[in-house]
Amino acid sequence: MGKILVAGQIYLDSSLLVDRFPIPYVPVNYAKFGMNIDLGGSAFFTAKALSSLGDNIDLLSVISNDYLGKVIRERLKYDLIYDKYLVNILKQTPTSLNMIDKIGNRQTYYDMKDVDDINYPIEYYEMAIKECSIAILENTKFCAPFLERSKRHKKMIFTNFLTFSEREEEKNALFFENSNVVFILGKLLSGKIEDWIDKVLNKYNVDIIIVDMEEKGAYLAVKKDNFVERFPFVKVRDIVDNIGSNEALLSCFTHYYNRYLDPCDAIKKAILFASYQRGEYGSTMGFLGERELNNLYATIYQQ
Repeated sequence: MGKILVAGQIYLDSSLLVDRFPIPYVPVNYAKFGMNIDLGGSAFFTAKALSSLGDNIDLLSVISNDYLGKVIRERLKYDLIYDKYLVNILKQTPTSLNMIDKIGNRQTYYDMKDVDDINYPIEYYEMAIKECSIAILENTKFCAPFLERSKRHKKMIFTNFLTFSEREEEKNALFFENSNVVFILGKLLSGKIEDWIDKVLNKYNVDIIIVDMEEKGAYLAVKKDNFVERFPFVKVRDIVDNIGSNEALLSCFTHYYNRYLDPCDAIKKAILFASYQRGEYGSTMGFLGERELNNLYATIYQQ
């Protein structure tokens, strides 16, 4: 089983628990143990989840050489994630703010600085991709040049569509045209999910599509088998937070598919992995190890 490359955005994320929305104006508030600062970004969540399953990974992203960038590097060291391909190229390190009320409603602000104005050094990507069997890429601007390089080296490409509008599908055409596996959130799609899947499979040379329906399970489509099915959600413990669960699903599917090439087994384990992760507050908490997940899978599916 080869190394996995993860490329995308990372940033410093602040979270604040609030009583309700809309938030009434009060000049000064106190939120004892209600504020938290941690590393955020889909690429980091994915790398963290893969690491918990025992995968050997390379993380590619962009930050600044400012104070927040140094904090991010120290955080990665804590999680034993190498920062070799983390490049100081931005004017400032990106940040985000999450406000979450008592029933789970969320309002998020992102400040990605000049991330859409830079080009990641392609020579670093060339070094990294040669050692990997799979590249997990976000559909962000600086990841687009990685598609052709990954194809050239005959690597599998998994694209995580963080943003998507069906009216602007052509903006993402390059990612659809070059991806082996497409991962997308169901809430980004309108109309029938099955119709969208059928359209993408007929239009592009995509092998597998996963549509994360969160607490309604996940759709899995396998082109060569003419297979489309929604796998149900399995609740393994009380849900307290959903941040990071999408990346948990993608990461776990990638882990098992990379090892056994069995998409149905991989998606069932991924649903359990993501369900368990929802049981802890914080996007980087609650990731099971492979042995723990295999035991949970055996308990639920082999009774």
